[in-house]
Amino acid sequence: MPDHTPLFAAIDRHFLAPEELDRIRLFPRAGRNVEGRFRGELVHLFDKLAKAGEIAGWRADVPITEGGRQRCDFRINLAHPVASARPSIPQDEREDRG
Repeated sequence: MPDHTPLFAAIDRHFLAPEELDRIRLFPRAGRNVEGRFRGELVHLFDKLAKAGEIAGWRADVPITEGGRQRCDFRINLAHPVASARPSIPQDEREDRG
């Protein structure tokens, strides 16, 4: 299973800093939706993480499946290859199962 902990920790540091939370608390009082602001902040954060080499890259507003109509807000490419969670069976053992 890939370890997403560093990415999630970076997102937490960005959004859960006390000064950030103070700003966010003001939005509902003013009758404003924060969704667009969060997306903008994620664009800024993902760009910063990509430049620092913490993620390999990212794209915004991408199809969930290539050629599909449904889209997701962001697709993130992790900096390190994701290892398969499926254990491999050595070739000689596969032949023995035959």
